[in-house]
Amino acid sequence: IVEVTTAMRFRTEAEWTRHIIDYAEANGWLVYHVFNSFKRVTSKGFPDLVCLNSGLMVVAELKMKKRKTGAAVGVSPEQRHWLGEFSKVGLGGSLQVYIWTPDDYEEMEETLSHKESNSA
Repeated sequence: IVEVTTAMRFRTEAEWTRHIIDYAEANGWLVYHVFNSFKRVTSKGFPDLVCLNSGLMVVAELKMKKRKTGAAVGVSPEQRHWLGEFSKVGLGGSLQVYIWTPDDYEEMEETLSHKESNSA
């Protein structure tokens, strides 16, 4: 018998990304998703998601594990640079920077379960 974990539900990074965006928006977050920063739509290596809610900002780079080996896909030097610069900003705890794989589902859910209105 194989136990199905939450992480196993997501076969691709696109599925994982779509789930996080849906979850965040359902919890009142404004979400900006960078479709593919390596195609130069934006600066190379810019994180996949920037989420805002009631004075909080979450910046996340999303990764999947390789199916055959289970090893995490690496973060590029450009991605590390962006995440490092976001981490330096700090904003007194209202900025949080993550690298999430499906194994981090509970952390993602806990982080984005903050519900408040974004009405202006």
